[in-house]
Amino acid sequence: MNKPRILCRAKFVGLYESDGWEFVSRKKVPLVEGNDRPDAVVIVGLTGKEGHGDRKLVVINQLRKPVGFHLWELPAGLVDDGETPEATAVREFHEETGMTIKRFTKHTSWHPSFSSPGLTDELACICYADVEGTPSRDNQEEEEDIEIHLLNYRQICDLAYSDEPKDARLALTLDMFSRLGERDGLL
Repeated sequence: MNKPRILCRAKFVGLYESDGWEFVSRKKVPLVEGNDRPDAVVIVGLTGKEGHGDRKLVVINQLRKPVGFHLWELPAGLVDDGETPEATAVREFHEETGMTIKRFTKHTSWHPSFSSPGLTDELACICYADVEGTPSRDNQEEEEDIEIHLLNYRQICDLAYSDEPKDARLALTLDMFSRLGERDGLL
């Protein structure tokens, strides 16, 4: 692969071309040039205590301007310069939900995965966390339009198989919890 050529740079992304393929990167130096730093963190937050049947999954319903409507998603955010993915998860979860991460669980892996490699080199870490607090919109940024929801097992199943628009990470998480949640003590 040839070194990518930047076609244009906007506030948050750059459009690059390499070998006839155009792609977007949030990085100032794209992955193909060796920058494998995570761009984002996605948080699978659960309230309550594992194995007690009272756990709830924290999800958000957020206006996404690129698609023009609200999407169901997991709380997530971009890693700031000089910030660790762990610190990003704590900060973003609180900003978007008003809630607090108590601890990251054993299921967390800080090894990032690709979001949409046909279009972008974005790398995101997915973390699992025990969370607490009361949902609040008080810490959301002015341009954000985010509703916070705590879903029990039945609500997870309902959303999983509904035609409500959702992002891929949440769709997979809902499917996993709907299949394994009660049986394996996840909820």
